[in-house]
This record gives sequence, C-alpha cells and structure tokens, in this order.
Amino acid sequence: MRRKLKTYIASPLGAPSQPEIERNMKGCSVYKKMAEAEFPIESMAYHDWLPAILDDNNPEDRSRALTETQKLLNSCSAIFMCGVRLSEGMRAEAHEAARNGIEVFCFSEAMKRALDQEQIECTLLDSMLLGASVSEASLFFNEEMAGEREQNIKRYVG
Repeated sequence: MRRKLKTYIASPLGAPSQPEIERNMKGCSVYKKMAEAEFPIESMAYHDWLPAILDDNNPEDRSRALTETQKLLNSCSAIFMCGVRLSEGMRAEAHEAARNGIEVFCFSEAMKRALDQEQIECTLLDSMLLGASVSEASLFFNEEMAGEREQNIKRYVG
C-alpha cells in the first residue's frame, strides 16, 4: 500500500464575529475532506477544532495554538493553500513552509498571485473545490440545495 503524503491544510480562520469563525472552522473541515477525496494525501490541520477549546484573545492560549500549529506544519511534506483569500495566518504558514522546504500548492489564480507577491513558490493545481471560498465550499449548508447537501455531507463529512 502506498503511503499518503502528509499535507497541511491552510484556510482562513479569523473573522469579526464568533459565528463567522465557526463557519471558517467548518470550512477547514470541508477542505480537509475534499482534499483527501481528490488527492492521495492525509490532511492535517488544527484550526477546524482547536479554536473551540483555546481562546484566540488570550495571549497564552494564542501562543500555545501557534506553537502547536507550527509543529504540525513542520511535520508535513506539503501545504495546501485553500480558498481564494490569503489571510495573515495563512501568509505566516506559507512563509514557514517555504523556509523549511515544504512544498506549497494552491488551487486558485487569486491565491497564486497573492503568494507570488509574497515571493513564495507555489504550484497551481486544478481543483475547483479547493479553490472555492469557504462559502462556496460549504454550499451543502445552504437550504436551497438540501439534496445535494445531504450527498456532500455523506461524501465529505461522513
């Protein structure tokens, strides 16, 4: 059996309100499932659950979260930059990956341009799902798409 590539999933987390942060946490979970469905990888990220137990506004909790996230990233062979917006946290993760020889992949022209401006080499992969915004990737939460949502929940979330 071929070993799966351990891959860090980077996606936006921070937002002005708690409901938006929770939406972004769900988005990370969706990106992880989509990535594993499309590529032979083992997806890794903490920001789909860690913010539920640590307070980002508490300096001690934030420091602990950043330390653990950095350890996880550095244990991976690749990083997938998901979505269309490069957040401050994702920018730091991309720089950390580049410094440590971790291969950087992205899925949208917008993300590729943002990383080019940061002088970070990035391979653009063809995947509409992972190049979507969190809102687009989470379409199965939309009431108008109930049938498709149920299919996607079974497919990506289990």
